[in-house]
Amino acid sequence: MFVAKAMKAVTEQTPPPAARLRLAALPLVLMMIAIWLGITAPASALEAIVIGPDQERIDITLLGELYEGRGDRLSVETAAGQDGVAGRMSVSAKTEGTNPNWTIFALNNPTDQAVTLWLMAQRYDMVGSQVFWPDLDSPRIQNVTVSLGFKPERVDNDYADVYRLVLEPGSTVTYIVELSGAGFPRLYLANPAIFGKKSLDLTLFNGILLGIAGVLAIYLTAIFGANHNTIFPAAALVAWSVVAYLCVDFGFWHKLFQLSAADNAVYRAATEAAVAASVVLFLYIFLQLRRWHTSLALVFGVWVLAQLFLIGFALIDSRLASGLARISFLPIAAMGSLLMTVLALRGQERALSLLPTWMLFLRSP
Repeated sequence: MFVAKAMKAVTEQTPPPAARLRLAALPLVLMMIAIWLGITAPASALEAIVIGPDQERIDITLLGELYEGRGDRLSVETAAGQDGVAGRMSVSAKTEGTNPNWTIFALNNPTDQAVTLWLMAQRYDMVGSQVFWPDLDSPRIQNVTVSLGFKPERVDNDYADVYRLVLEPGSTVTYIVELSGAGFPRLYLANPAIFGKKSLDLTLFNGILLGIAGVLAIYLTAIFGANHNTIFPAAALVAWSVVAYLCVDFGFWHKLFQLSAADNAVYRAATEAAVAASVVLFLYIFLQLRRWHTSLALVFGVWVLAQLFLIGFALIDSRLASGLARISFLPIAAMGSLLMTVLALRGQERALSLLPTWMLFLRSP
């Protein structure tokens, strides 16, 4: 009797099979409703960047929207204008099959006068260019599409990809930037007048620095004609390697030859390897390591040949050659510091005289 009552109570508390099925399907239904609401809910509108005629420079890299792996065609919603209405715009890749990355941003000109800005992306930036697989000189912007107004025009520049943007008074314009390469470069908006003045100052500084390095290289080379000491050609080789690198970094070769950004990457990788090779050779000659141990001649000889091989290898793969050259500066710094410390403790005057300069060299990277 007691068992029968217990079974009856359990039966009354347990829901029938149909009710259990409905309870099991409830989480699935709720999840489908949430997904449907997420799909049908309107996406957040693109927020326009407010600009003015006195704007000096704006980093807009993270102020827009970034799209990766969306194919050769992109359709986005434009920023809302003064009437609060947002439209849509579509753009196709300049070259089919490239599957480029895209950057979308919007600008708002609330003033009563037209504003002209330059959209810029540096072809090479030492900060963040990485070590082993560096991001060398390469085109950054493939094309710029505008939702309304004047079509952006490309401006010739030796250091960056530059486009001229013109905004009418009271307008809100959306821009779609088709990028070159696999990453997302830093994009800037700059005032043309202010940027022109700073470019003149930078050109003057580059000219002074290049002139000092060139005069020093010529002086060390001329000294070797009067004093046939091996120190002077070794030091002159370092100076000429630095001059070659500065010519690449300052865009000097662009003023003499018609070079593309890809060609500049090859020359940059070659000059980096040349600087490393010249420093190794200079250490061996200046510190007179051949007198300290005979096996060091073989070690440094192979080391210099490996660095010289990277100069030629830059024609095949500039990024790999540049990465290997940059990595080689680590053993150069470690070996040079160790040798100079040991020789300085032994009382060698050359090692003592080179220590201050070597400390500055270690801080330069």
